[in-house]
Amino acid sequence: MLCVNIDITQVIAMKDFLEAYIGGGDKRVDSYETEHFATSIEDLVYSTIKKTISDAGIPPERMTPEEKMAVVQSLNSKGIFMLKGVVSQVADMLSVSENTIYRYLNKN
Repeated sequence: MLCVNIDITQVIAMKDFLEAYIGGGDKRVDSYETEHFATSIEDLVYSTIKKTISDAGIPPERMTPEEKMAVVQSLNSKGIFMLKGVVSQVADMLSVSENTIYRYLNKN
């Protein structure tokens, strides 16, 4: 049997320094957000809507009307509704009617 003792306090200090420097902390590598570059305006609109809905943390079918209104207001603040056809796309993704989206926008 062979026992080897090594002082790794400097290695641990370097690891802690690097984690603090690059912002790693307790995050795992796979928990970092990936960057998405849209190839078309439709792709950009879809990914923006999808990310805004996922940021709410609740699936659309379980959202209350107030939570859906908050999603619509967030999208409106990003200027997404300045594009043609987006109201129907948001309505489909939130499982509401287009009239409901317009009503949420008017409450702003």
